[in-house]
Amino acid sequence: MGSDDHCSHLDELTLAREELARSRSELERTAEALASSREEHDRLRARARDLAESTDRRLREQPPARAGLTRRVRKAPDDEAAQVELLRSSDLFDPAWYLLAHPEVVDTGLDPARHYLRHGAADGWDPSPAFSTDGYLREHPDVAAAGTNPLVARLRRQARKGRGRRRGGDSGA
Repeated sequence: MGSDDHCSHLDELTLAREELARSRSELERTAEALASSREEHDRLRARARDLAESTDRRLREQPPARAGLTRRVRKAPDDEAAQVELLRSSDLFDPAWYLLAHPEVVDTGLDPARHYLRHGAADGWDPSPAFSTDGYLREHPDVAAAGTNPLVARLRRQARKGRGRRRGGDSGA
């Protein structure tokens, strides 16, 4: 191997080291930007959840929904209040998640639980990631045929069997 070949290899090695250093530097910048983006995402997600929870509280404090909104479940109106409370007490209904998934609910003036009872279930909307409205109706065609809200039906069936899911781990029995 001649001196020129040796110099040529050294030059190539130097260029490769420089390229590697540039690549490492770019990788570090990209990792920092990704970490920053993740932090911003987490911050925005927490803010959205706070806003959804705040909106849920405000909507629950409002008087019952405006006249003219139609109910889609066939239940006595006085039973609606009991159904709303049943939903609110369940881990299977997440009002903040529901508002994040369906921000248009805010425009209705209904609190999330009441909206799910009147409209959401009929539209096939899930009340939380832990409960599939359409899945439950497929598994229980009797509930669909009766026009009963699927989550209310599930919670009442669980309560009859003595294992209703309530917030905070309380069995509700």
